[in-house]
Amino acid sequence: MNPQEMNDREKFFDDKCQYKKPPLGLKPKYIHDEQRLAEVGGAIYRYLNERYPLKKEWIEEYNELINRRNGK
Repeated sequence: MNPQEMNDREKFFDDKCQYKKPPLGLKPKYIHDEQRLAEVGGAIYRYLNERYPLKKEWIEEYNELINRRNGK
């Protein structure tokens, strides 16, 4: 086994030859965007419900997320 193969093997197996899970990566962007859309929508709803003025940034972000989800 050459050094590269040894290094590759160490990434996936520990000293007892048991499979090692890779470290946790990133949440997929589409899941992040859907969760963020729900958060922004919830904040907008709460502000409207209490008759507070909406923040321009929230509306812009909400529209961007909706357009991205709809492929526009």
